[in-house]
Amino acid sequence: MNPLKNFQASSIPIPSHLLKSKLPRQGLFYAIVLLVFALVLQPKAWADEPDWKTLNQTLVHNEILPRYQTLAAQSATLKSASEKLCVDLAKSKADNTVSAQLANTRKAFHDTMDAWQAIQHIRFGPIQFSMRNYSMQFWPDVRNHISKQLAMMLNSADPKQLTEDEFHKASVSIKGLPAIERLIFDGDALKRMQEHPFQCALNAKIASYVAQMGAELTQEWQTEMVPAFASTGDDNDYFEDDKAAATQLLKSLVEPIEVIRDFKLKMPSGGGRIDKAKVKRAESWRTQRSLRNIKINVEALYAMFKPATNTISTTPTTEDKKQTVSLASILPEEQATNISQRFHKIFDQVNGQAEPLEVMITNEAGQQALATLSNDLKLLHQDLVLAMQTLDIQLGFNSRDGD
Repeated sequence: MNPLKNFQASSIPIPSHLLKSKLPRQGLFYAIVLLVFALVLQPKAWADEPDWKTLNQTLVHNEILPRYQTLAAQSATLKSASEKLCVDLAKSKADNTVSAQLANTRKAFHDTMDAWQAIQHIRFGPIQFSMRNYSMQFWPDVRNHISKQLAMMLNSADPKQLTEDEFHKASVSIKGLPAIERLIFDGDALKRMQEHPFQCALNAKIASYVAQMGAELTQEWQTEMVPAFASTGDDNDYFEDDKAAATQLLKSLVEPIEVIRDFKLKMPSGGGRIDKAKVKRAESWRTQRSLRNIKINVEALYAMFKPATNTISTTPTTEDKKQTVSLASILPEEQATNISQRFHKIFDQVNGQAEPLEVMITNEAGQQALATLSNDLKLLHQDLVLAMQTLDIQLGFNSRDGD
């Protein structure tokens, strides 16, 4: 009996040097068996490598750049609205005129916070420079730095603090959206601004700084990060190859889920205990939009998993259109379907809540709903970690470890 007969008839090619070997047939047979087992245990050797470059281009041009552009546009509107509020306060004694502009400013704040929450998951690149991630949103603020720093600045009411040089030296805690939220959403914000115009001027200065960050982030992504993702390699200061670039993007999909669970849900809810719940630990408790933030976060993460459009936005004409590549498209179908179902279950839970998170944590039904949401986020995170293993993506250092 020829032990090679069945193998030679199979679809697995046998290296010619083995067929010509002088080894005894029994030894040759075992050598081939070991070869087959090695191939079976390493299936990726037979599979095509994912198109990491196109995946990167899809996420950068269809998801990240447009979201930073939206942040820049919305924060510029917030700056204009805040400055006009101060002008109206100075020249008008009619409360209805000023109240209308305060309402416009508050709407601009919500639009800007929406835009920020939609790109908050990107924690690398220009957002890390000059502590912009903390300046844009200093949170969680467990030591109440914002209130303390704002009180010091408001008590001094020194216009010199609002000059470019002096404001640059100010604490990062009062340079972003949480500080604006405190200044314009306190119950007597209008009265305080009428009595103390410096409060309006400070708010306008912070809004101007937020708008500046939004514009700079967009510009730096276009001039630095787009080229870095387009041409990886030895001369690239960011990524040694396309897979390394993809790894950074996929970390931005996986890691934020733990942040949502641990900080945005479990921290204010007291781990599911009403007696331990603390409303003021919620991300946006003054505006009662903390659950809205989570909804936007998860929608942005789903877009990282499965972009809404099928073509990359950089190609200007129909003939040039290049098909997108997504994480959903390169995973095994069953695995991708399971992850998609996890996302949609979370969407249904968030959209099905009639109360804001700030109210939910104060009653049993709300706490139970948040516990279910937290558990489903945990399962989604586990599925995404397994997906990374399937693709041989090593997430490595967790950016939260140093926080």
